Amino acid sequence: MLTFTLRVEGQIFHVIIGGVKLLKGLSLDEVLKEIAKLEERGIFVTLVRSLCVAGWRHLLLSSRRALYSYVNKRMISRKLTIELLLYASGTRQIERALKMIAPKEGEKEIALIIIGKKGHDVKDAFCHLLELMKGVEDDNLLSIDERKASHLSKLFSISAAELQASRIKGTESLSELIEKLVLSRVALLDLYK
Repeated sequence: MLTFTLRVEGQIFHVIIGGVKLLKGLSLDEVLKEIAKLEERGIFVTLVRSLCVAGWRHLLLSSRRALYSYVNKRMISRKLTIELLLYASGTRQIERALKMIAPKEGEKEIALIIIGKKGHDVKDAFCHLLELMKGVEDDNLLSIDERKASHLSKLFSISAAELQASRIKGTESLSELIEKLVLSRVALLDLYK
């Protein structure tokens, strides 16, 4: 579990990003009901398939951009949690974002992003959801391995030519390049709004 404090337009938000390995498959109905209850208390929870995460920076930048849109009332969607999914997927289309990166019923490895105004509420929500989902914290799920690099390349339409053109002096690893290119897609979403 990684914790961050973000200042957006003078407002303070607490963010937790964590990889979660589920002992049983994800029960979406049960979790979505709990997420709705948390949202009523000003705690926003987004779930992402861990295979679709290009490192913790990917989710942190997506959170920051979504919060900026939220605070400035410039969101594409009506909900902060969906806005975060849009940024994380690098697309303006809600249906496409959901298909790309939202976890499916029975999923066993997810990333959890929780945002709120009070740090202790955010941490409590993380622990509560971990218990509810019968999950174990595993931040290694946020890292990019060879299998995930291949999946992310396809998911974000990153070509071999783009990888080669983005390499600086040949010193960056494949995972660093993929992360950099996914971050650029997150940042570019603002230009398409």
